[in-house]
Amino acid sequence: MLAVAAALTAATPPPSFDLDDLRLSELAPSGVPRTDGRPLVIYIFASWCKPCVDKIPEMISDYRHFGDRVDYLAVDLSDTQTGLDSVMDNYKIPFTVVRTNPQGAGEAAAASASATATPALPIYIKGMTPEQFPRMIGYLAAPPMGTEMLKDINAYCTAHSNADCVQYAQAHGVVFGAPPSNTDAHALPHLFVIDAQGIVRSDIGGFKVG
Repeated sequence: MLAVAAALTAATPPPSFDLDDLRLSELAPSGVPRTDGRPLVIYIFASWCKPCVDKIPEMISDYRHFGDRVDYLAVDLSDTQTGLDSVMDNYKIPFTVVRTNPQGAGEAAAASASATATPALPIYIKGMTPEQFPRMIGYLAAPPMGTEMLKDINAYCTAHSNADCVQYAQAHGVVFGAPPSNTDAHALPHLFVIDAQGIVRSDIGGFKVG
């Protein structure tokens, strides 16, 4: 379960819910911090996901345009504290930002996580083969395993077969293909839209490489 943990930007108490409980056409879980009578946009991102970070200015622009009618919440997924701090410093996100706690160890553990810790969940890359892996580097800003590790995977894949590449990448936190349906994983960037009655109306996500 991907439990949402400590609030970073709001004075209100941090929300507590599981991302897995957000299901299309169903009522959002009670812990989702929504205002009665107002839609809610939930944006799931990570500092190491370049398409996610590239979309943040658009999200901020939408918030400033619709913020008097729509609530916004950003969820930082399986990230390091350093990575999240960098995003917050660079973009000054004006709406509530929370972190997930993949280990389910509670808010204190999530808030004090090591800046060098790797994510508990692998990075799934849909719609890509090992031959296309070099193109991915431009779409990952600062992966949790570190840029040097990403380059190492790329170098290994260049010199080995696809099968060996897949095994090596997976051992280092990168999986080619969509996550199995029974795993706690979300394609990034990811967007949920919850209507004014609390029903999840949109569930849009996917790591896409041009």
